Amino acid sequence: MTAPQLERWRAAGILPANEREALGRGNGSTSRTPRETLQIAEALAMAVRQGRPLHEAVLRVFTVHPGAGDDFRATDRLPLPEAAIRAALQWYVRRHDDPLMRRLRQAAHGARTSQEAADAVLEAARRYFDRALRRQRRLRRRDLDLFDPIRLHDANDVQAWTLWIAATALGTEEIGLDALYDAHLRNPVRTLNGPRLDRSLIDDLEKCRDEDRRRELRGESPTYAPLLTWYPGTETLLRVLPRIDFTTLCRARDVFSYLGEAAPIYQAARRVIPDDPDVRHLDRACAQEPLVALVLHATAAMGRRPATDAWKSLTRLVIGTFSTPSGWHDLEQACLAMHPALDDPWGMYARVSAAWSASHHR
Repeated sequence: MTAPQLERWRAAGILPANEREALGRGNGSTSRTPRETLQIAEALAMAVRQGRPLHEAVLRVFTVHPGAGDDFRATDRLPLPEAAIRAALQWYVRRHDDPLMRRLRQAAHGARTSQEAADAVLEAARRYFDRALRRQRRLRRRDLDLFDPIRLHDANDVQAWTLWIAATALGTEEIGLDALYDAHLRNPVRTLNGPRLDRSLIDDLEKCRDEDRRRELRGESPTYAPLLTWYPGTETLLRVLPRIDFTTLCRARDVFSYLGEAAPIYQAARRVIPDDPDVRHLDRACAQEPLVALVLHATAAMGRRPATDAWKSLTRLVIGTFSTPSGWHDLEQACLAMHPALDDPWGMYARVSAAWSASHHR
């Protein structure tokens, strides 16, 4: 960490400005570095990556993952400047405007109706993944490594990814509710930032789909479908994020960070101590309120990611919460439904460990 580096960070608005302090009449003033500046600088120095934007380092600190442990001891909710965090979140929104998304929007450009636009995007996405499948098959035949983040094996994979990416580019309104859920239920790689779908998540998604269908018939907006999109519309988010209360943004970050620790413990407890009162409470909450199940699945998947990489999932969850007008309220209601079962996750962890030890020492 060098003086020029600190000055660059300060000029970028990531470090607090120096405070001016008067020395008395006729003696001018002096500049004083705020006490928290050094702590923030130390955290940024640990978070910054060679060749990566400073915005990424800000988000790494802002969304610091519980699993980071001692590496980020200094970042215990440091007072990062609000402007720096908002700028980093907007950078994250724009960063997802990748070449594939631009290609799909270009395909829709000039369409006379929304149906023509949807058809053009679906066809462009299908061609993209068809080419990707052929390329990956050639590499497999030659026993070469695959570096594609999306692994394709057959036409079903192509169809699932086509629907999912098209939903991302067009939004739920254009792609259709059933097509969006179909893409998630058939997705061969991951859903809600997690691994392959297990039976319980499939059941939860089907419940969400059925509830959203009922809401649609009543002329209401879907509750759960917006949570399933990889990324809401870029322009929509760029308009919405600046209007979100900063304290509420931080509270959403805190909720997901906490659940990133608690949800994996609950998932382990379901297998080891299924009759535990707290586990049964959460099971009932998941059965009665599909959003609870989706939030727990998403945060459990995030909690299993490497601490150095989980910032992406946490940032996506925070931004996604505010992609609908009722998103924050819905998350609060989900947390109330979980209460008080996850108030002491480490107590639950101790019970899981004790039960597991007892079963393996019989």
